[in-house]
Amino acid sequence: MRPGRPLIVLAVCAGWLALTTGYGAAATGSQVDLGGSPVPGGTGSTDQARPTVLEPGLWTDSLGDAESPYRDHFFRYERQIQNSTVHVGVVGESSDDYDGFELSATGPDQTDCGSVSASPSDSSVPQAVFGAELTIGGSEPGDTSSPCLTAGEIDLKLERSTQGSSKDDELPVAIKVVEEAPVPSAAELPAPPDSPSYDRITDVSGGEHVDGAGSFDAAPPVPLSGGRADFSTSVTEGEERLFRVPLAWGQALSVAAHAPKLDEKTYVDVRSYTGVAVSVQVVGPLRDTVTGAVSDVATSGSYDDSEPLDLSDALPPVGYLNRWSSLPADVPGDYWISIAASPKPDAVDEPLAVPLDVAVELTDQSGAPSYSGGVLAQGGGKFTGSYDPARPFLIGPGQFAAVASGSPVAPGDEDSGWWGTRRYAGLALLVAGAASCAAGLWRLRASSRRHPR
Repeated sequence: MRPGRPLIVLAVCAGWLALTTGYGAAATGSQVDLGGSPVPGGTGSTDQARPTVLEPGLWTDSLGDAESPYRDHFFRYERQIQNSTVHVGVVGESSDDYDGFELSATGPDQTDCGSVSASPSDSSVPQAVFGAELTIGGSEPGDTSSPCLTAGEIDLKLERSTQGSSKDDELPVAIKVVEEAPVPSAAELPAPPDSPSYDRITDVSGGEHVDGAGSFDAAPPVPLSGGRADFSTSVTEGEERLFRVPLAWGQALSVAAHAPKLDEKTYVDVRSYTGVAVSVQVVGPLRDTVTGAVSDVATSGSYDDSEPLDLSDALPPVGYLNRWSSLPADVPGDYWISIAASPKPDAVDEPLAVPLDVAVELTDQSGAPSYSGGVLAQGGGKFTGSYDPARPFLIGPGQFAAVASGSPVAPGDEDSGWWGTRRYAGLALLVAGAASCAAGLWRLRASSRRHPR
């Protein structure tokens, strides 16, 4: 046996394990893992007369290209609580700034229950996730008769829109469905501001290094202390890094990121006068991107030798009435700060990492709603689920949570969390594959000892 053969076997085994378990791909891929379980049937229905029925939860799907018969997918949600609000959020990831989708909802007799669309917010960073949320409920606070509020079935259409692009691959998406119990006294809550503003963070000094994650589930929490977090991080060209920050009712969010100037020698000799576009955006609990929700923010800029890079974004206070004023942040839960860097130019050999100091501030205001003490099932009968007004968000089949971002337990994953059945299966496959590779390597070594050259 040649001395290099065991090394070849080890390399092949490592590659096989990475491919079959998915851990290798998750660790090295630049695209964000959107999370979720496949929609029933594996893909959304392309037949409007026979839509795919979705339960509350987080689901994954892929839309075909603009010329494909699979570009439009049809879903149906069956309301479970009388006079509830149904939230449907969709997030996608692409590599084409012309990509996008549109989500629309209809009630009885094709009643229009709203539509939203989304596409990459910054053409220089096209791989950053983009999303939108559709809120389906009463037409105004206190409404109890709107067809979209009383409808037992809500039909959804998710359409790929490529805006003239010739892109011909699929668009991965995740669909978040949450049903929210009614709030009887919604009209008495504080009105949201007409033009929300914020206090820009100017003292960005960094701190302990925190690595962002390439998935929503694995995103690290920002190290908040007294409503403030200061940390340092980096993002490499072509990557998007996520950080998690929980927001309660009445809390507003500000984020700022600072990078020093790129040194002139690197900019000229290594980069050939090309900088790196960097963007910051906020993703809501329904996976909707809410960049630029307030005025006077700078959500993108260039890391080069001209001047330091300063980015900022913010959210108005999380408020129940925001949903009627076209403001985001209408439900509490985990929000994600996304920092992304433009792809590496072809003429550059190695991707460049952008060093960043990040500051996050939360401010508190009032305005938490009071949910119904008891709810009825859709149609007026007794609701048999385990409803509690302190946990008003139905996030999965029979699963309520205090916040809209709660992660449901998918069917078959009752031992959820990190140690879910899919993790066990993946680890079992990892162990079995490692044992198989080790056995193969041992046999090769034994053979070489029996038959030396």
